[in-house]
Amino acid sequence: MALTAYAPKGFKVWALKKKNLTAALVGMYFTLMVFMNLLSSLERNVASFWGTDFIGGDVALAAGQEPFDVLRAVPVENWVDIGRFGADNPDLVYSARSRVGVLLETTTSRPVMLVGVDWEREAGMGGHLELLEGRAPNAGEAAIVLPENIAYELGVKADGQSTVDVSAMTLDGYPNYERLEVVGILETNSALTFTAGGSFLAYADKASVDALVLAPENASSEVLVSAGSVALGPYDTTPGARSFGVSRVLDSAYRFLRVALMGFILLFSLAVSYYNIKLAMLQRRKELGIYLAFGANRPSVYGLLFAELALYSLACWAAGAALAALALGGINSLGIRAVSASVHVILAADALVVGFSWPQALAALLLMTAAVLASAVPPTYKTLNDPDIVESLYRTR
Repeated sequence: MALTAYAPKGFKVWALKKKNLTAALVGMYFTLMVFMNLLSSLERNVASFWGTDFIGGDVALAAGQEPFDVLRAVPVENWVDIGRFGADNPDLVYSARSRVGVLLETTTSRPVMLVGVDWEREAGMGGHLELLEGRAPNAGEAAIVLPENIAYELGVKADGQSTVDVSAMTLDGYPNYERLEVVGILETNSALTFTAGGSFLAYADKASVDALVLAPENASSEVLVSAGSVALGPYDTTPGARSFGVSRVLDSAYRFLRVALMGFILLFSLAVSYYNIKLAMLQRRKELGIYLAFGANRPSVYGLLFAELALYSLACWAAGAALAALALGGINSLGIRAVSASVHVILAADALVVGFSWPQALAALLLMTAAVLASAVPPTYKTLNDPDIVESLYRTR
């Protein structure tokens, strides 16, 4: 008996007689899709914002080290042999770097991470070396490029006259000093400002940094590679978005919130659906008994009930998706902008823009429908497997 053909009629009964459940499911679909799209948008922001603007790609290190973190210096024994790296990765776009902790001194002092780079090569790998004023260091020049806020703090300008004294420990443990000319000013990255009380990355020519710390010839603390690349050989690659502690925390927080909120909404839907479906089974007990009395087998009746609920869930999803799309469009139209460095970091963007993703909406449909059908199993099983369901029809007559 093809009972599932009657599923559309049963769906109408659900929609007309279970208005409280309909409102609850539409509301849960709406909430689920809003939060899934919001948190997914923030996750994408974190990946793109930190990955391209602050590192310029991904970072390759010697295998077995902790994931790259700009706050942590790489021990000299773990520096990469750049000649071997180039031989292992002849087709990979990369730039060798020497990153060391130094103290900048003028009338005040400031600890920073000084990154020695091949400026021309690395500038093509992201927007992290964009200058506000001045120029890049020339090869072998004793020069430095400072972030805007540190330059202001130290009272220096890229005017051909300002210099800073740099002190550092050589890689074999001795103090060393150098005077560097300030030749360029970098735009301050608000994310770095939030992370460490001020942008802590300054740049110089790699040869100058290597000479300051007496680095081994042809060695680099890390290698910058194009975003999405995988370094071949004994190297581990850290995505640019994971190179900052705050980005890792934000990414983990957004993922946790998405899972936690989805779990809460699904559990709530299970409870609400179970209560309503259990009541519906009591109300439809006579109808279900008639199906069985006239020869329908239990799998067919199960199929009818689950088809009704699937159609019902689909209709609630359509309403919830429409409301979610309208709500997200309304949020985006507000033009919510980052009014402070901390908000800029949390949004990982200049403004809050939430995209509506149909794959996210489809995932919400599958999850919620699964929850609704799962909540239907216990009451329908108990009702249809009651040995008295058919006999009670005759006793009623």
